[in-house]
Amino acid sequence: MMAAALLAACPTEQLPADLGDCPDNSTMTWTVAEPLFAEHCAGCHSSQLITPAERQNATEGVNFDTAEGARAQDWLAWSQVRTGAMPQDGPLSPADALLLWEWWSCGGPD
Repeated sequence: MMAAALLAACPTEQLPADLGDCPDNSTMTWTVAEPLFAEHCAGCHSSQLITPAERQNATEGVNFDTAEGARAQDWLAWSQVRTGAMPQDGPLSPADALLLWEWWSCGGPD
């Protein structure tokens, strides 16, 4: 995937500052991105979690358990992932972060 090429092109400490253009040869889909959201985001940011305690005080309505929800937060979420502020369980690996970057940069395809 294109994310692997981007990873090779930038040091592991650096990630793109902003979302960019979808790579021409991207095959990114929700099927590829969803496991990362499920593992690292939906524990707090899920439409199935109702109370602030269940959500660990995650902002109500900011959910990553569906493609639609994850797409709605693309720029804000990318800035949190890029800086390591999210997920709460620690920064994503550069490879995983770049997979999400590609998914969001491609418009969050299904």
